[in-house]
Amino acid sequence: MTTAIANTTSNGQIVLYSSQPSLGINDSTINNSPCDEDRFTASNENQDAEIRQVPWYRRLIGNIVDMARRGWRTIRRFNPFTQLFNLVESIRCTPHIENARNRNGISISNNEELRTGYHQPLMFDPEHPNESAIFRYHFSNTNESRPLVVLFLGNSQIHTTPGNIAGINELFERFQRAGHNVVVFRVGQASSELRHRFGLSDDCSLHTDVVYQHTINILDDIINCRGEFAHCQKPSRIVLGGYSMGGGFIRRYVAEHGGNIGVPITATASIDAVIPGSYDLGCPDQERPSHNGSHLNIYQDEDYAIRGAANHRPCNGDVSMYIPNETHEGIDNNQRVQDSFYRFLVAGMRAR
Repeated sequence: MTTAIANTTSNGQIVLYSSQPSLGINDSTINNSPCDEDRFTASNENQDAEIRQVPWYRRLIGNIVDMARRGWRTIRRFNPFTQLFNLVESIRCTPHIENARNRNGISISNNEELRTGYHQPLMFDPEHPNESAIFRYHFSNTNESRPLVVLFLGNSQIHTTPGNIAGINELFERFQRAGHNVVVFRVGQASSELRHRFGLSDDCSLHTDVVYQHTINILDDIINCRGEFAHCQKPSRIVLGGYSMGGGFIRRYVAEHGGNIGVPITATASIDAVIPGSYDLGCPDQERPSHNGSHLNIYQDEDYAIRGAANHRPCNGDVSMYIPNETHEGIDNNQRVQDSFYRFLVAGMRAR
């Protein structure tokens, strides 16, 4: 049984779900002051501070939006016309998903063909930027087995989105500067998915299920040193972090593949996680990723349209951070959020 230990400050609320978390987190307070980048810290002391209060009208509007979203989800789930519509959409999209699952017809047995025919068309090249690129990576050391950092952007964010707008891109650069092996994925585009769903476009390349399948393949090829990654060593462990739909991608990937990859997942971190795709209308993803490491959940609940939420079933060693006076669009650029996210994953890479 876990013990929730809360530290509530005027900067927000931190809940540490163990006095001795699995990452070996030291007991001191997270705040906005500079500190060692390689240490993640959380408090096990209750501090006297003003308890956060969201204005009643913001809470009311947010609740109305959530009720409308849940009601529409229920209608879509049980309405026979909607089910027929979804079946037609599934039939239209299935060939694209299957093609992605089969690596666009490229065999994994030929590393050079896999590299040039599958990986490179999906890979971001800074010298020739491609807005539809799925992934970008930087490996500082390929001669030894090292931890791998896996990051996920939010909905519609791309690899050329400036770091002061897409915080995950800034974090990618931060991990790169620190000499870590890191790869970042985009998660697709809900608006593109909707256009395809309503027959306004035949382009399914940015459908979240198609992008997700490419993501599975690329991570599998990194882990098994194939194609573009044939010169690399198998990662010693993996940590994952994502924002918005990227947080939802983490939970889905860990649930479906985390136990099959042959590499331990020692930590995950999410910022305002929402369920991927257009079907769930931006509902918060409250399920904790199902792995044995620690999880950091950072969220705000004051945005009228899209907001995160506390996890339903936190585990021993997990940390929950509530960020007040913040929006979904801006939370990934919050410096305190980025610092905590970075330090938590660095601690995860060192976990035993």
